[in-house]
This record gives sequence, structure tokens and C-alpha cells, in this order.
Amino acid sequence: MKTQFFLIISILFFTSCGKTYQCPKDSLITTYISYTDSEIDTIILRRFKFGSNYGTRIDSTILTASNCQFHKVSDTVTLFPIDENIRINDDYDWQVFNPFDQKTVSISNIKFQMQETKRGGLFRMDPANCVSYIISYNRDNTIVNSIGSDSLLYLFIHK
Repeated sequence: MKTQFFLIISILFFTSCGKTYQCPKDSLITTYISYTDSEIDTIILRRFKFGSNYGTRIDSTILTASNCQFHKVSDTVTLFPIDENIRINDDYDWQVFNPFDQKTVSISNIKFQMQETKRGGLFRMDPANCVSYIISYNRDNTIVNSIGSDSLLYLFIHK
């Protein structure tokens, strides 16, 4: 009986030891500054094939209150899409278009500082509490570099 108990405890211990895990990548969060609510109530997010120089459009999504969280603090509104598939990431090139002022911001070549951690818990099921930060991206064909671990989390668009 002791042997079986020891065997079960040993199996649980060894299967719960952490395995190296790549931390998920951050996504770029669109933030409008000095716009009224009505000026940004509809934003169009265009997704393009990566590296196509915006020549091969895959699809477009209209960001509204039904599929995007709008957080307002003073004169700044942050748009956070609910669906992970329409968050700005490095899988595609992107354009953010505001019909109000006809302003388009193009985003491409997002680079990350990849982070790794060890997953722990019973059978390595505990989620990793880490993120791989954006370190640079191209905005309208100009390279934007990071000055801190989360400094590139937001894509600021000024009126």
C-alpha cells in the first residue's frame, strides 16, 4: 500500500513540474485622442496579407460597440476588440480607418521580445502569467521602437 501511494505521489510530482512555455504575444491597442464619441463610433479595421504592402486585402471589420470595448478616460478613447481574431497582431498587415476624418493609419512588421516561462501546477495546466511585449512596428512606413516593456501597447491616433 505504501509503495502504491509513493508511486502515485511521484507520478503527480513529476507530471506537475513546469515545462518551458512561450508567453503569448501582446496585441496593439488602438487609442484615439481628442475625438468625440460620435467621431469614432465606427472604425474600420482592414486586414492584409503579411508582407503584401497592403496589396492583398483579406477582410475588413467595422469596430462598433457590439464587437469592441470602448474605454474613455478624459479625451482619450481606447478600442479593444472582443474577438481575438481582430486584434492587431503580427500575423497580418493592418490599416485602421476612421470614416469621420478619412484618416488611415497603416501598421506592419510588428516585432516582439519573446518571453518564456515554466508552466506549473498539476499536469502543467496552470496558465502562464506572462506576455511577449511589442518592441517595434512600422507605422505609415516609419519604424516605431519601444522605450519600455509596455510602451508600444497602444497605437495613439491624434485628431
